[in-house]
Amino acid sequence: MTDVDIYKCDQQGQLKAYLHSPKADIVDKQIWLLQKVTKKEFSQNGINRQEIPQLTLDLSLNSEQLGILTLPPESLSPTNLYRYINILQQRGQNADHYIMALWQKLSAPLTTGAMLLLSLPLVFGPIRDTSAGLLITIAVLVGIFAYLFNNIIGDLGILFHFPPPITVLTPIAVILGISAWLAKKRSW
Repeated sequence: MTDVDIYKCDQQGQLKAYLHSPKADIVDKQIWLLQKVTKKEFSQNGINRQEIPQLTLDLSLNSEQLGILTLPPESLSPTNLYRYINILQQRGQNADHYIMALWQKLSAPLTTGAMLLLSLPLVFGPIRDTSAGLLITIAVLVGIFAYLFNNIIGDLGILFHFPPPITVLTPIAVILGISAWLAKKRSW
């Protein structure tokens, strides 16, 4: 790895030390070997700076966890998301974004089903005599709207700390409601 930065904080979250290394390797499970380390320690008396040629650290971050950190939560499998959420919670870190991504992955089949139900009144209703180009345009616009609505509700849920299951199921419920309304309106 290159350009590794490590921050040490006290119990109150105040920065106590900062390490920078242009090169680092994980030599054994959680043992890190840092090269050409610049260490800055912050105290009441000021900043103490040291240059260390080589430093070995026992960090609670192994290569598998590091690999997870470099990926966006949406690209992780549900199993890896669950593991990483547990790691973050054990460390007392905020895992809201990852919890939301896990719930979105778990609800994906429901979202797909709701979108299929939404398409039925459009395809099999009186609109079936309409041109295919118009139907495709409507379907694309509905899909884009549903995608944006789902993302906006997810971000609002994280921002306002709504429970993830409710946040994720709300767009599905809205889509199902619109589907029911369209089906009733078309009365096929």
